[in-house]
Amino acid sequence: MCKPLSPNAALFESLRALRVAEPNLGVKPLIAQLQKQQPDLGACTKEVREALKALKAESEAAKAA
Repeated sequence: MCKPLSPNAALFESLRALRVAEPNLGVKPLIAQLQKQQPDLGACTKEVREALKALKAESEAAKAA
């Protein structure tokens, strides 16, 4: 079940690690990996998409600095 949207540090760290290990995975494969590796996160599509947007913005801001 999907948890309400909120900044989830564990989700962000898990997504960062997965993106480093598998940079070409799309959203749905990322969710499948997250659910397999860490089922207690309860990550759903909307939550993962929002987290990916935030991580992308964070990455772009770091490159600009």
